[in-house]
Amino acid sequence: TGPRSVTLIRPHDVDLRMAACLRALMTGPSTVMLASHDPVFVALGEQLMASLDRQLEFQMLQGIRPLEQRRLVDIGHRMRVYLPYGHDWYRYCTRRIVERP
Repeated sequence: TGPRSVTLIRPHDVDLRMAACLRALMTGPSTVMLASHDPVFVALGEQLMASLDRQLEFQMLQGIRPLEQRRLVDIGHRMRVYLPYGHDWYRYCTRRIVERP
């Protein structure tokens, strides 16, 4: 968190900023990796890849949206599946699901 004057509070504002950042990354020379389960951002990533003739790597957690993970791989996209581990793996996964059900 930061100063309230620059901190985005509403989820919609966060989404707009994330979309702008993804567009900026996709138009630059960077290797882009999109870690999101949100269908809107997955679709945006696919649209940007098609319109900019660029590739990106999708990243999702094991067990969350497995059919979408398979669909992305089946149509030729790169997909990295993360398996949380360690002492707080359950708390981490639960927090992620609560943040974006």
